[in-house]
Amino acid sequence: MRTSNAVLYLYSNKHLAGSALALLGLLLMFTGVIGVGWPLITLALYAAGALAVPGEPRGALPTPAPVHTADVLARLQELEDRTRGRLPREAETRLHGVISAIREALPRLRNLEKLGDRGAYLVRETALSYLPTAVEAYLTLPPAYARLHRRPDGKTPAESLSVQLALLEGVMNQVVEDLAGDDATALETHGRFLQERFQTPALHVLKNP
Repeated sequence: MRTSNAVLYLYSNKHLAGSALALLGLLLMFTGVIGVGWPLITLALYAAGALAVPGEPRGALPTPAPVHTADVLARLQELEDRTRGRLPREAETRLHGVISAIREALPRLRNLEKLGDRGAYLVRETALSYLPTAVEAYLTLPPAYARLHRRPDGKTPAESLSVQLALLEGVMNQVVEDLAGDDATALETHGRFLQERFQTPALHVLKNP
């Protein structure tokens, strides 16, 4: 059963600090230091104690496992090997373009493990998440369906994949330029764009009827 917020608060440091000062207020009342105004004073002391203590940290986002450049290069090579001859010609060309841009960007990154480095995070997410997810979503489809079925937007899954990969290729080429120019603002913009565009479960855009 889920624990209520009220119960959690009773165990929090804010409540404990407030209660300690509230007890001080009661002690002052019993010893005659304060008189008829003791309820308000006690409440004020509780509030002061609770406000003085920082709130409990919310559940932190999980820290990704350390990733090294060699790991990324190996994953990219594995993706190339696994998809050879299984993608439409245009999509395969785009895939190679994305991978080439990532390979070019990797030597420019100071530390691929550093989450605070937007360039490193963006390149890593593209190589290990956005790119393989897009490709794998396509590979799960029956070949005839992927080539011939028209989605509501008029595109086949094969055409949609080419569009997705072309978008990734364009952004990764921009990232290479951003890294060369040490443009943190542009990297932040590109990172947000790809997150909004590609963080969709299984990239259902390829599978919707």
